[in-house]
Amino acid sequence: MIVQYHRQFKSDLLKLKDRKTKTTIISLIELLKSSNEIHSIPNIKKLKAYTNAYRAKIGIYRIGILRFEDTILLARLKKRNDIYKLFP
Repeated sequence: MIVQYHRQFKSDLLKLKDRKTKTTIISLIELLKSSNEIHSIPNIKKLKAYTNAYRAKIGIYRIGILRFEDTILLARLKKRNDIYKLFP
C-alpha cells in the first residue's frame, strides 16, 4: 500500500521522546507499506462510526489512520486520552 503522512502526524512524531515507541511506530509503517490488507495487521482496528477511519494501538499512544482505496494516510499520533478529541 501507499503510505502518506499528514503534517500533524509528522509534528506529533517529532515531539515524541520515547525511543522504543518511535521504533515500534517505524516498524508499523514498514509493515503497512509491505502489506496488501490493513485488516491483517495486528493492533489496527476500524472505528465504528466512520467508513474509512482506523486506529493503531501502540502502548499508551494511538495513531489515527485514514484509508482511501490503496492509499493510507497517517493523520495523528496522540495519547489515548486525546486522540479521539482530535481524530477524525
